[in-house]
Amino acid sequence: MRKGARSVLLAAVCPRPKEENASRAVRLLLARVWAQRFPTPMPSIAKTESGKPYFQERGDLFLSLSHTDTHVLCAIGDVPLGADVQTRRPLRPGMERYVCGDGELEDFDFFQLWCMKESWIKLHGGPDRPLREVCFRRGQEGILTPDPEIHALLWDTVPGCAAAICWRGEARPELLFLTEEEVHPREEYAPLKQGDHS
Repeated sequence: MRKGARSVLLAAVCPRPKEENASRAVRLLLARVWAQRFPTPMPSIAKTESGKPYFQERGDLFLSLSHTDTHVLCAIGDVPLGADVQTRRPLRPGMERYVCGDGELEDFDFFQLWCMKESWIKLHGGPDRPLREVCFRRGQEGILTPDPEIHALLWDTVPGCAAAICWRGEARPELLFLTEEEVHPREEYAPLKQGDHS
């Protein structure tokens, strides 16, 4: 974090327009959130060899992006973080065995676990162990993670989805829900008139 700057930890989600490419939809959400929260132009984004996105000109900020059939999500913070959103849908056979450790389904449903584990992987820049061994449990103080310095939060108010964020540090993330109209103005999808070449 830059000297004198306030701590930053936020996640934003919005519906994904059916006609919009997933990568473009999540970038539009990120650009909207950046414009609302930061006084400078958004830095360019690159990816590590493992595919983790990062801001090229802002080494003091961390980034996580996610998209699913119905929603897109971005998270920005001055601490390492990962975030994920998943549309609830029928499971393929064997998915629970692949993802869930012993007893985890007593505390969470499958999609909550999937999102927390994907968030864990994104925070670390890739898997550090098999998913079944990244275990989450409920405790008196909240969600217990495999590392006491990493916190997890479920976001269960996204319609038809599960969403989660994992992060290092003590601050709690601010959660923002933006509407499709706030992020994806309808004129962007207006068909080009004959003769338009833009």
